[in-house]
Amino acid sequence: MSDSQAQIIVAVIAALGAIIAAVTPSIIAKSHKGAPPKIPTIVLSGVVGLIVGIGVGVLVAFLLRPVDPCSRAKIDSPQGTRERRNAAAYVVSSDVKISWVTSDPAVRCVMTVQYYQSNQVGKTYENVVSGDTINIGAPDSGETEIKIWIPDTEIIVDDIWVWVK
Repeated sequence: MSDSQAQIIVAVIAALGAIIAAVTPSIIAKSHKGAPPKIPTIVLSGVVGLIVGIGVGVLVAFLLRPVDPCSRAKIDSPQGTRERRNAAAYVVSSDVKISWVTSDPAVRCVMTVQYYQSNQVGKTYENVVSGDTINIGAPDSGETEIKIWIPDTEIIVDDIWVWVK
């Protein structure tokens, strides 16, 4: 949802809240067969309705805001494990095709990819797209962790363990 769409939602809900609040005193007076409400009561009701409407509108727009599909990407190649102790079961060569899947296949996610060996960063690759080939260490370098990040953030999107043969 774009910012302008969110603003429209907030405006429409705020306007409906103000209208409903403004007519409420009249409806109450008619149902009780009392005197018609005075202008200050209607204005006050409209202001309260507007405030409530804006609050509800902002909340609805916030809840409808979509999540970036790249932030939920999952590595699908190479095959790996989430458990470090099982890395040896996922043997790969030092040059691997790294790819990931998202909830929206139409979205092209550009990521930062890092590999770690002996708990230290081996190399960082910037601007990687799904399907690129990267080098994750020398042959026979063993236990390796691969992480994908959203560029310029500290958000690790996914990580796996493999064994470089």
